[in-house]
Amino acid sequence: MTVKVGELMTADVVTTSPDESVGDVRDRLMKHGIHAMPIVDAQGHAVGIVTSTDLIPQVDDARPVLDIASHEVRVIPEYSLASDAARAMIKQRIHHLVVTKEKVVIGVISSFDLLSLIEGRKFVAKSPSNVKKQRRYVKKDGRWMSNPETSVDRRKKSRDDPS
Repeated sequence: MTVKVGELMTADVVTTSPDESVGDVRDRLMKHGIHAMPIVDAQGHAVGIVTSTDLIPQVDDARPVLDIASHEVRVIPEYSLASDAARAMIKQRIHHLVVTKEKVVIGVISSFDLLSLIEGRKFVAKSPSNVKKQRRYVKKDGRWMSNPETSVDRRKKSRDDPS
């Protein structure tokens, strides 16, 4: 199955403007429980990205966020394959890609989003009779999850366990 970036991304993307302060951005990252925030201009184009890693050093909270952000924003179109996103993250050693549609920011895809897809495929019964019939994972609450109807418990049983 080919999964598109647009299906996996977080669509309710929290963005910031270039002139917002570091302190305000830090507070919003913590409030929303996220690790990256695209910085967008008035047209919705990505001009930077700030991550929790950018905020590790002591930085003046009043400073504009664009001063500490990465200006080389890695973007990927929504129609790209999830495997393309994974390849880009590995090659560039990053954990977030900004998802765009006609150069406008519409979401963010993270390494955790890709891991949720892989986790959903991990415990699938692979008998020849059901490999192509059953969905290996399903989208639930905006996240890819393993399909409980096709999942298999692969935990090793103890030798002393009679069951």
